Amino acid sequence: MASYGRILNSNETDQGERGTSGLLGARTEQFALGSLFYLMNHGVEVYGDQCLTEDPYEHGPKVVDLLQNMEFPKLDHDPLIDHIIDKCWHNRYVIVSELAPHTKMLLDGGHGESSEEDKKLLKEELLSKREVCLDLEKRGLLHLLWPGEPEQLGFTFDWYRHNL
Repeated sequence: MASYGRILNSNETDQGERGTSGLLGARTEQFALGSLFYLMNHGVEVYGDQCLTEDPYEHGPKVVDLLQNMEFPKLDHDPLIDHIIDKCWHNRYVIVSELAPHTKMLLDGGHGESSEEDKKLLKEELLSKREVCLDLEKRGLLHLLWPGEPEQLGFTFDWYRHNL
């Protein structure tokens, strides 16, 4: 199971059978969203930057065990996003739509309303990133990545422990 889902433990029998993903609903969606926010904020999947076992083939099962026991990696990046991740992982939103105002707050810089200057800077940053993306597309990035050979672009994956 990917880190976007979680296997239930014996303390969650109200959510479904132990060892399964349980009943689908706000809990499962929140967990997936929290894990996606973790990936976006931390740049790696949950526990993806940690060596949890000697055998790389055992990393995935170890992650499943940790998540099943509600043992999560330390959240030490952006406090606003980390708070949202924590609430998602611990099923603290009654319904998923309660998450919307919290994510909107991120766009507003955590203060409820953005100043016009903040909005202008954000727009400039987004336009700049868009230009970079369009340039990469023009240079053939999609074509190079399609055959699954990012090394052709000069990317190396030596840092990724699970490169087999």
